[in-house]
Amino acid sequence: MPQREIRIDCSRLGSGDLAGTDPISLSPSSEWWPFRNQLLITLAAMQAIQDGASVLLMGAVKTDSFHCDGMKVFFEEMDRLLRLQEGGLSVDVPAIDMTSAELVRKIWCGSIDF
Repeated sequence: MPQREIRIDCSRLGSGDLAGTDPISLSPSSEWWPFRNQLLITLAAMQAIQDGASVLLMGAVKTDSFHCDGMKVFFEEMDRLLRLQEGGLSVDVPAIDMTSAELVRKIWCGSIDF
């Protein structure tokens, strides 16, 4: 699978630890970046269409559900949205029911197939 690098400066859009600023009052945590996964999916989808891909694999795990855009329902809705649009891309989050430690163990043991 070829790797693509997309460079976009979003530094003015975030807040908290990830942006090197104080968190805004809506922040559920100090490392909150509003709509981050939505933006990443949109940008990846734009590139994926050009590359002829049909599926976007997202690397979210169970503990990401602390944020709304890390919940299973968020990815299900993003999948529905992408399927509605030209190209019919889908979103798959194969590790969404695993913790990071479980995912690493499965990868280490070779017992996971993406």
